[in-house]
Amino acid sequence: MNYIQHEQVKGRYEAFVLREFDDVDLFWDRVLEEDIYARVLEVVQELPRQYRNVMMLSLDGYKISEVAEKMGISLETAKLRHLKRTERFILGMDRFFYYLSLQRGCRAR
Repeated sequence: MNYIQHEQVKGRYEAFVLREFDDVDLFWDRVLEEDIYARVLEVVQELPRQYRNVMMLSLDGYKISEVAEKMGISLETAKLRHLKRTERFILGMDRFFYYLSLQRGCRAR
């Protein structure tokens, strides 16, 4: 019975994939989007805790002065951490996009 159910689920999934991704470019766009999202989360997790906290509060919509107040640090320290986390984030994403460009170059050939 489990085998039959498994085959039915597998068939429904295959039909879903064919419906959703009938356009190959759309499929690769979705794959790329998921890869980028995963890399953003990875880069954020690689940041030192204090930089990550500044980033998360900023992403939640807090102004830098509010971030400083919430974290109990001076405005200058919050600004410095904001700058440093931005630099590290960009560096981490640059490495990803460089790697991605190498992959796309290989696939294009």
